[in-house]
Amino acid sequence: MENEIHLKMETDCSLQQPPEYREAVTTKTDTAPPGYGNELPPSYESVFGKVRQMRDESDGKADFGKKLFACLFCGIACNITVTVFMFAIPVSCLVFGSVWIYRIYGDYSNDPSSPDYCQPTLYVFAFWILTIQYIMALLAILCCCISGIVVCCLASSSS
Repeated sequence: MENEIHLKMETDCSLQQPPEYREAVTTKTDTAPPGYGNELPPSYESVFGKVRQMRDESDGKADFGKKLFACLFCGIACNITVTVFMFAIPVSCLVFGSVWIYRIYGDYSNDPSSPDYCQPTLYVFAFWILTIQYIMALLAILCCCISGIVVCCLASSSS
């Protein structure tokens, strides 16, 4: 019975064996990549493409300058906004978390019925996460200062 099922599966299955490694490698490297014919390859919009388009569509140098300023100002303003929010949100969380966590250090209650109750495991976790963040920030500042001093010393010794 088991042999019948196995034979039946072999005859019903139309899968082929995968090619040998040498066959697969030689057939893929022998063919040339597809060409574009007379068409140019697909291009992506870039800053230079936008500037060229603004120059072509402008009515003069003043109009081109106005469009260029608007385009650059929009990009710079967007970058500044994103950078400020990416910096301000973590810093504000760090400051507010520090106020809440370090202010009650040692003054919280382990009694769940108390109004000053704080779950001890959660408090210790938050305390050490904040402390580790401060330590990492100080280490990063220290590394930057040391690398700056090393660069200055190497620059002054080479000249």
